[in-house]
Amino acid sequence: MADRPGSTGGPPDRPVEAAGRLRAVLQQLVPLLRGQSPHPDLTPSRLAALAELAAHGPLRIGELAARMAITLSTTSRMVDQLDGSGWIARRPHPADQRASLISLNDAGQALLCAVGRETAGVLAEEIGRLAPARQRRLQDALPALEELTEALRRRPPPGPAAPGPAAPGAEGRGATPSRRTGRRAWGDRA
Repeated sequence: MADRPGSTGGPPDRPVEAAGRLRAVLQQLVPLLRGQSPHPDLTPSRLAALAELAAHGPLRIGELAARMAITLSTTSRMVDQLDGSGWIARRPHPADQRASLISLNDAGQALLCAVGRETAGVLAEEIGRLAPARQRRLQDALPALEELTEALRRRPPPGPAAPGPAAPGAEGRGATPSRRTGRRAWGDRA
């Protein structure tokens, strides 16, 4: 039985085909999962910042910017928004009183846990609806996806992209560069 029209159900003929299919699926899956969240003010970039702080904090704002591969000014605005939402704590850096360290506070940690439970619950429900053989295939693919994620995390970010033509009607819209591709993602707030 084929996985999709034109597919033999076996391994992809080329890594390029697998990469294209994986990217297409993720581009559809991630917004669908975000749409299930009751936290409309928690944008993907804010969620990523909270996750970085949970995994590697406390951090200076510059360290968070570097980890997320976004500009310092964007990170500073995002940290102000996270602070205003009551999800992080700021304290003076012990070695440099001019700098501050940011970390998750209890509310931020609770939010991250809640979002994780909500997302996992939605995914678990849908995975449970798959045929048992597909569930096993998905489980078998997880180590490769985790390895791929780590390999991409270790790659240096790409250099600045050459300026190209603006998208029609893009003038004045809030485009921010993607942290991995350097391309602009329209409508994603900091």
